[in-house]
Amino acid sequence: MKFTKLFLILVLFYNSIFLANINLESRIKGSIIASALGDAMGKPTEFLSMEQIFTKYPNGIKSFKDFKPNDFWYFQRDSLFSTAKFHRANYNPLMPFAIRIAPFTDDTQMAKMFLEVCLQVKQNNMSIDAAMELLADKFIAWSNDPDGGLCKERAPGNTCLAACKELEKRKKLGQTGSGWWKCGKGDPKFIETEGGCGSVMRAWPAGLVFHDDIIEAEAFAVTQSLLTHRHPKARAACAAMAVGIAVILSDKSVKEVAHKMITTANKYDRDTAALMLWAQEQAELKTDPKIVFDKLRAWAAHEAISAALYTFLVSPNDVHRAIYLGVHTPGDSDSIAAMAGALVGARCGIEQINKNDIQLLEKHDELLQLANATLARDPNK
Repeated sequence: MKFTKLFLILVLFYNSIFLANINLESRIKGSIIASALGDAMGKPTEFLSMEQIFTKYPNGIKSFKDFKPNDFWYFQRDSLFSTAKFHRANYNPLMPFAIRIAPFTDDTQMAKMFLEVCLQVKQNNMSIDAAMELLADKFIAWSNDPDGGLCKERAPGNTCLAACKELEKRKKLGQTGSGWWKCGKGDPKFIETEGGCGSVMRAWPAGLVFHDDIIEAEAFAVTQSLLTHRHPKARAACAAMAVGIAVILSDKSVKEVAHKMITTANKYDRDTAALMLWAQEQAELKTDPKIVFDKLRAWAAHEAISAALYTFLVSPNDVHRAIYLGVHTPGDSDSIAAMAGALVGARCGIEQINKNDIQLLEKHDELLQLANATLARDPNK
């Protein structure tokens, strides 16, 4: 018994020293990259049952080394002497001059767009209405892009796509008065569509960019949800996600992060806060993750934020384990892993993330550039 207590004390001491040495740059990069990694690793397991996942991947997916050949995307040079032009190609073990990447889904695509807008707000002192108009334009362009909303392999959500069509329609008709970008219906009866996880999966960048002002982080996270998801559960989840990231970056304890996320969600929707509290209790009780994730499938926003919080609480100091837990779920695996990755990555930093996985990740260089831009606009760096 004494040995167990001593071991726990040593673990806590090690973690406190380890986390104290992680700077803001590492945390921001860790959050962005870990979220994209979780999304990419969860892509092959989304829509699969646990039995199907472990039938296809007997050892699970711990890194991109565990991917099947067809889980990657391949790009072939247009010619032997070409240095810039590539085209998508089918897998061929004998393929020369090919680039192999691990692709992410609409989760990271939409989060990346929101991050870009948040950075413009920070740089240009843009109003929230102007920022949402810019985000709406990005969403419209994305929805018509063969590599975006038109790409079935990205698995874009129906609610997001429908909202993008409505945004485009309003722009074409000149219906662009104040708040024209609010395309969510906001009716509680639309929980099946507007209570989905399509806005919370992309909400975390607000917590990164505005971590020095939690009120602003919360406001931008909630407001961006209105473009596609106005349901109280979606808004509650978005607020909690952004605030969670911001609180983590302020070096608060794991319990303080959970408390702040739950109380923030409660301002918008009590049911969401209650489910998050249940998730916290399961983490404390050390309930089997299979039982927890069987309930928290994450197709709905309140389930997604609760699943992400649970994963953060059971693995706050291990990015790869957090992502692994999210990937191996019978629900919206990529969203859970992406959101959990954002939370734990913000706590642990980029140094903990496997460098080979980063190199295989789609557009990892662009994501790291955005991390640098986030840091450059931070007054506390």
